Amino acid sequence: MATIGEDDITSLNEAVTPKATLGGRSEPAGGYGTWLQRFDQALMAQEATGGIDPRVSGKAREKLRKAARKLGEGHLDSTLNHVAGVYRDLLRAQEKGDMRSSGPAAEFMRDWRLPGH
Repeated sequence: MATIGEDDITSLNEAVTPKATLGGRSEPAGGYGTWLQRFDQALMAQEATGGIDPRVSGKAREKLRKAARKLGEGHLDSTLNHVAGVYRDLLRAQEKGDMRSSGPAAEFMRDWRLPGH
């Protein structure tokens, strides 16, 4: 995979106004299940464009499936904890050059913030 250029690293620190913060009073449009599916699709699209190491994408998508299982069991806090883990992993991947800071998944993460992040 190609290394991230300086422009990509700079964009990691840009202040972007998110669409929403998860875990607040309102749910994403379509509910959290739909939101998790859209995040999964964004990861697949990021991988299809060569913007993420396939191993990183695979691990993130597995964690999203675990989050979906927790959601199905009615455990929103646990769901959001799994999602927070995915965010941490992907931000770490960006720092290491295993994921570009641009592309569908990166944009999705900028659009949807987590409480405290």
